[in-house]
Order: sequence, then C-alpha cells, then structure tokens
Amino acid sequence: MFLHDYEPPNDWRAVILFTKRKYDTGVPHHYREFDTSDRLQRIYLDEMPVEIADCSLEVGLIQLFGLNKQSAFDRASEILHQTQQRTSDAIEQQRVLEWIVTVFVHKFPKLSREEIKTMLGTKVELRKTRFYQEIEEETYSKVIPILLESGMSISDIAKRLDISVKRARAIASSGIEV
Repeated sequence: MFLHDYEPPNDWRAVILFTKRKYDTGVPHHYREFDTSDRLQRIYLDEMPVEIADCSLEVGLIQLFGLNKQSAFDRASEILHQTQQRTSDAIEQQRVLEWIVTVFVHKFPKLSREEIKTMLGTKVELRKTRFYQEIEEETYSKVIPILLESGMSISDIAKRLDISVKRARAIASSGIEV
C-alpha cells in the first residue's frame, strides 16, 4: 500500500530482522513475488558473524533481543565498553545505555534495577537513564501530595526523598496525578 500510495521515485528494498530462523514463518501469500526477488532480504541475528556485530554498534544492540539472559548481559557489557572506547561523547554513551536498559526492562521484566546494574557492572548508573527518571517522577508525583496531606513540610519531604526543595515544590505545585 505504501509503495502504491506514495510511488517513491527511487528503487526500494526491505529487510526483515529475525532473532532466530525458527521465528521466520515465511512471507504472506499476497507478497510471495517479493520473496523470490532481491528486494526482500531476511537477516537472522543469531547467525550473523560476530565480526559484523562488533563493527556495528547498532547491530550489536539489536542482537540483544535474541540472546539469553547471561549472553545478553555479557554482550551489553562489551557494547558499553566499546562505546566508551570509541567516543567520549557523554550523550552518545547515555543513549547506548538507555537502549540497553530499555531492552532489558522489556526482555527481563522480573529483574530488579539492582540486578540489572550488577549484571552490567557497578560503574553503570541506571538512575541517569530516562526510563528510571520517568518512573521516579511518576512516583514523586503520587507520593508528594500524600505526604503534604499528612502534614509534612516541603523541606522535610525533599530531605526524605533526597531531592531538592525546588524540585519537590515544582512537583507539588504541578498537581499532576499519574
């Protein structure tokens, strides 16, 4: 439909990524002609040579989806180390860490923050990731109004939650309930 509706001026090609060959159920009947052309390429991440994944940060990150827990954490540690070696850009390093944490939170939902931190290495500060900051903000927006209703002052709340008075005041005045 996309090709028909938009009629792209350039030739096109599609890539389908599978974590393992066993998940490839084939192309639906309506698209069989693409299966025999060179327009459609399948990539099985578990069959990809290690050298390719080592050369491409992005491929290494995508491969995390198909690995078991220990292999995923080992590979993630390698990726974090490679990222630190390749760039001193803190934003890029944070972006890679956030991707890894997002994959792990969804892939291994029963793991705690401490388990993820331990498996990735003690140098990793998960509290700096956007995922955990959003959860923290959600929690504060629920807890601060309750603490205020119980009679605690903003400064006492800030001290107990280990946040600045300014931040506690902003959250309290926003009145946002999640």
